[in-house]
Amino acid sequence: MSSFKLLLVCIISLANAQIAAAQWNPDPSANTLIHSDHAVDVVYQPIVVSGDSGAVWVMWDEFVYEWQSTQWVKLNKLRADGTLLFGDTGRTVLTNLFDWYSSPSAIPYMDGGILYVLTHFNVLEIVIRDRDGNQVKPSAQFRSGPAQVVGGYVLPAANNGYYLVPIEFGWDWRAGSRAAVYHFDSSGTQTFSPTGVVTDSIMVTRIASDGEGGVLVGCESPQEGLSVKKVDSAGNAPWGPPGVNHLHIGLHAGTLQMCGDGLGGAFATWMNSNKEITDGVDNYIGHVNPDGTWSTGPEGRNIGLGSPVYLGRRTSMLPNGPGKAIVAWESYGDSLLVQCFDTSGQGVWRNGRPVYLDREVQILALVKNTPQTFIVFYSKNNGVDLDILAKSVSTSGSVLWNGAAKLVSTAPGDQVAEGPQEVAIPYAGGGFLAWNDTRSGKQDIYCTAIDGNGNALPVDLVSFTAVLFGADVLLQWRTASEVENEGFAIERSPNGEVWREIGQVAGNGTNSTAHEYRYVDVSGEIGTHSGMYYRLKQIDYDGTIEYSPVRYVRNLVNVSTVRLHPIHPNPASSIVTIGFDVPFEERIRISICDILGREQQNVVDGIYQQGRHSEIAALHNLTPGLYFVRMQTSLAVRMEKLLIHR
Repeated sequence: MSSFKLLLVCIISLANAQIAAAQWNPDPSANTLIHSDHAVDVVYQPIVVSGDSGAVWVMWDEFVYEWQSTQWVKLNKLRADGTLLFGDTGRTVLTNLFDWYSSPSAIPYMDGGILYVLTHFNVLEIVIRDRDGNQVKPSAQFRSGPAQVVGGYVLPAANNGYYLVPIEFGWDWRAGSRAAVYHFDSSGTQTFSPTGVVTDSIMVTRIASDGEGGVLVGCESPQEGLSVKKVDSAGNAPWGPPGVNHLHIGLHAGTLQMCGDGLGGAFATWMNSNKEITDGVDNYIGHVNPDGTWSTGPEGRNIGLGSPVYLGRRTSMLPNGPGKAIVAWESYGDSLLVQCFDTSGQGVWRNGRPVYLDREVQILALVKNTPQTFIVFYSKNNGVDLDILAKSVSTSGSVLWNGAAKLVSTAPGDQVAEGPQEVAIPYAGGGFLAWNDTRSGKQDIYCTAIDGNGNALPVDLVSFTAVLFGADVLLQWRTASEVENEGFAIERSPNGEVWREIGQVAGNGTNSTAHEYRYVDVSGEIGTHSGMYYRLKQIDYDGTIEYSPVRYVRNLVNVSTVRLHPIHPNPASSIVTIGFDVPFEERIRISICDILGREQQNVVDGIYQQGRHSEIAALHNLTPGLYFVRMQTSLAVRMEKLLIHR
């Protein structure tokens, strides 16, 4: 194993912090213990949120069965060096007695802090803590109108703002329930209207980013079935009310997953159990166009028969570029499958056939690993106990790591990682996973992290930073110790595939003290691309090499420089001229779509240099009517109307 050990710098005030003795443990038979308290009866599935410099915030619920049932919400922060900010007991942030209560929702906030919402006594409490765990200011309280507040979701917004979507309903679904979106800026001031943007009289079950600064709201009810709503960053609800409804009466509640499509629309997956349980459970995918209509039809598309035994959360999905989403799901016989779907609900990989990963498994989470790959975490019964494994899939559908599964946890007893989507997050070029665990006979919380190759990460094998400063890129890293380290080669790539060495930095041989390094890329090459990838190649004296995690730096060019000019002539009968501006060398795809967003004709798809361009498109194969000319780049999507008449 190479001697290259990277340590993320974690600048923490230790004045009020308790240091735990526990350290990262990369052994899959042991893992890293976050919390253990055998005085409680139940520990609910934790949620995890990225912190600063390799740290991770973890929140969880505890429950004691008594004649007066008690619930606690606890918080801790696992630092990059493996210590815990609030010791191995965590900090209690809510004690709840005899009250209708929902698990917390949390997001990263400002310089390594955390923002979370808690619900108790019909009040939604908004709390912000800094990177050291100190509460920044008195918590804000949100109270509903006539409906009962039983929980809430929070989602990051631009400029350190956030969206809040309370779970509100009265005892009469029709009369008292509603879904409303509230927006708060970085100062905590509420924008939009005082009552939020009301999207429907129905219960919220999930929210997600629309990929354009707005929020998607998923709702389910026995009367309405599935609804997907959208609220943009200006507070408009273009899809309602009443918006988009999916009248799937047999919808199995709690299974909805959503993500933006990068084009102003959204993907959704769900389970429908409208048959007898012995006949299985169907998994469906749907796509909503930018105008709020379903491109997949009102019933969605069936993507496979589910298991007749297990009815938990069965799918996980993430965006996979404009107009595509990757979905992992369990199918008949508990097989684990993954596929990339387009806006019509058709599979893109392998002529529509899903990629098989494993069988007799339960899916846990799907996380974005790098811009080119995903990691699927899942549990599998390997003989007696339920273990946790992972596989990696490229964005083109290839199973990586030579097709082998990587062991995440193989401890005695079952690792019960079923829970919310936040159970796993991207981490150091790989993924971080936390779960509640029964190896001790009670329910504890364990975690682990793996790199982009599926190897377990100890704390000193984490990452380095790459930051854009004007036209330059500053790379900084720090070693905890070095053995026979000759030095580092800095490599750069515009696409993450073809790498070029751009410089070298000498190492410090064999040394047990920490050393800091820096390198500045002053070439200005990033200005000619949408972004740039960087990595370090550490070289030992004997020629052994090891690569660091990849870092991506985005070119912060103003998206307004991506322009699609008005179509000429318009209306048109036979040909049109399409003009567009490109801010740097970039792949451009221009197509003509119908009013439902379905591509009818591809005009261009290729690499264009910086500057102004124009292309001629023939219209002979298109029937008269209204169309949209759509231009897709890595920065933005632009559209212009086109009317064809003859």
